[in-house]
Amino acid sequence: MNRVAGTAGSTDGGGAVKNKGTLSIIECLVSGHVANQGGAVYNGATGYTEVVSSTLSHNDVSGGLEGEGGATYNFKGTLVIEGCTYQNNTSAKGGGNSVFTEGTITIAASSF
Repeated sequence: MNRVAGTAGSTDGGGAVKNKGTLSIIECLVSGHVANQGGAVYNGATGYTEVVSSTLSHNDVSGGLEGEGGATYNFKGTLVIEGCTYQNNTSAKGGGNSVFTEGTITIAASSF
């Protein structure tokens, strides 16, 4: 499993990655990231993101103004989650401790 580890730094959206194109996260551990929206991943309006066979844990948006999408925030893009585990992610407003979406989402065989 690949690892994408974070620090206590904060960004506007997507503590690990902000996507406006096409993004595949496959067999990764994405952990310990902090942002205002999408503690680990922010998928923008023109984005397509697939997260497959990965674990997203301990990502945080509890200190941000928006505070939604503890691990993943999907803003009007397309998000596919398959065979993933989301655990111990936090958000300020309770707006999706794991995933918050305003776009198209498909989830299969995943645990939250």
